[in-house]
Amino acid sequence: MIMTYMINPVSWMLRLNYENEAKSKDCYNWLAPWPLLDNPSNDVNQAIELIEKEKIDILCFSVYVWNRKRLMTLAANIKEIYPNLVICVGGPDIDSHTNSNFFPEHPYIDWAMYGEGETAFTSLLDHLAGYESQLLNVVDNKGTVYPHQPFMDKNILKKSPYLEYRDEIAALAKDLKRDLNGSRQVLMVWETTKGCPYTCTFCDWSSGLHHKVRIWGKGELEANWKKELQFFSEVEEIEVVFWTNPNIGLTPQDPEIVDYWCELYRTHPTCPRLIQPQWSKNKKELVYRLVEKFLDAGVINEFKVDLQDLDPVVLDYIERPEMPWIEHKPLLAEMVNRYYEKYNVHDTEVQIFFIWGLPGQTFENMKRNMIESGTIGARAHTFLFEILPNTPAADPKYIQRFNLNIKEIIIKGDPITTVISSSTMDIKEWLTGTIAYYLHKSMVQKFYWKKVIGREATYFKNFYKFQKVIDSSYEHFLQTNVVQIVDNGRPYDFKVYVTENLEYLYELFYEEKLNNQLTSTDNHSFSL
Repeated sequence: MIMTYMINPVSWMLRLNYENEAKSKDCYNWLAPWPLLDNPSNDVNQAIELIEKEKIDILCFSVYVWNRKRLMTLAANIKEIYPNLVICVGGPDIDSHTNSNFFPEHPYIDWAMYGEGETAFTSLLDHLAGYESQLLNVVDNKGTVYPHQPFMDKNILKKSPYLEYRDEIAALAKDLKRDLNGSRQVLMVWETTKGCPYTCTFCDWSSGLHHKVRIWGKGELEANWKKELQFFSEVEEIEVVFWTNPNIGLTPQDPEIVDYWCELYRTHPTCPRLIQPQWSKNKKELVYRLVEKFLDAGVINEFKVDLQDLDPVVLDYIERPEMPWIEHKPLLAEMVNRYYEKYNVHDTEVQIFFIWGLPGQTFENMKRNMIESGTIGARAHTFLFEILPNTPAADPKYIQRFNLNIKEIIIKGDPITTVISSSTMDIKEWLTGTIAYYLHKSMVQKFYWKKVIGREATYFKNFYKFQKVIDSSYEHFLQTNVVQIVDNGRPYDFKVYVTENLEYLYELFYEEKLNNQLTSTDNHSFSL
């Protein structure tokens, strides 16, 4: 697994619009983004040092589901020390425009931006500098919600925030590489489009406010994306790129980008690799051609697919566009075979991503997703259904329609707020599916994956033998909200349980004695 530290370009995107459109251009001195590297216990001292050194008047936080708690805690502590400092927040996890309790819960926040921030932040800075300004996409600390407007300025979209501020980006990458000292790789977040045309209810793209897709650099004589990739390749500290477009393969320029990136990677020794691409939902034949080009060049070395579920009823409930599985399966099976035959240099399994707890699901969905994945040699990698605040699924009407029961639980030692039951699945059925998945995942990690993947039908055929453990684990969950395996009164984390019960579990689920040579370090042939 690649450990990375992410350079988020949002500061430069906001600044690009501000420096081209603002009335208050001479009123502010923009500072480079401040990365949080150390333990959260050091955040406040670092913030005080920065505020005092730079005499900061306005401090802004980009808030996501993974950093919300940390940043909100930091903002509250800073406001207590500097009550006159203006604190602004924005990002996909800010729901100030729909949540009337946002400012009562976060009184240390002065302004919150919702939706896309380019125009919003420019208009806010003009307003704070005393200029007459039409506030957009912001909420003040009295709860006044100003109108929403998508960012559609074609003149700004023709420009490139990466190229406009390339010196600052390169300097930040260099500093990060030094400070990380080999513990993580420096990752550049890169987008060539803005927005997503789809309405998937679990997704907060554009905060669910619109579904317009805009292309950065459209109409330029030489594509910005080409110059941006060249720039990334010149900064040797940028080791990985996260191409965040939600549908790679959707726009006509995407195949050109793939071809150019592959050629650049072959010819330029410091061209960064790609991580976690999100492929187009519908253009499967094109997608797999692009995947293979990236694999051939070495730009990617893993193959993963997002499907969410195989059931058309579930996909309809979450408004997820997807090729029917009966048509998709042979295409994907062929691509999986080619991956194993030609590209699997790290000897890792193909993963198909699903979500568990979606409307319409039952335990049968977990079984089908895992079994069908296994039949083509892939492992079902399943995420719990977290309802993010700006998704269509967060609408109370949607929650009521499917009777979604949302609760904070603990799993693998970490808290997560997730759906634990719905109108089609009670809590025990949800927990049974959750245990089935995590137990199987731990067994794949403990045994050599080629010995386990493809045998999911046998695994589930024998799962009823595990019912006593499921019953005990369910009672434990009701009392503690902790997902663990409870056997003979003792709670176990999944990896510990598998490690301590290797022979028992293998014989129980796979109907044969465990060969002690079958560990994750062994090498065995595998055919589909």
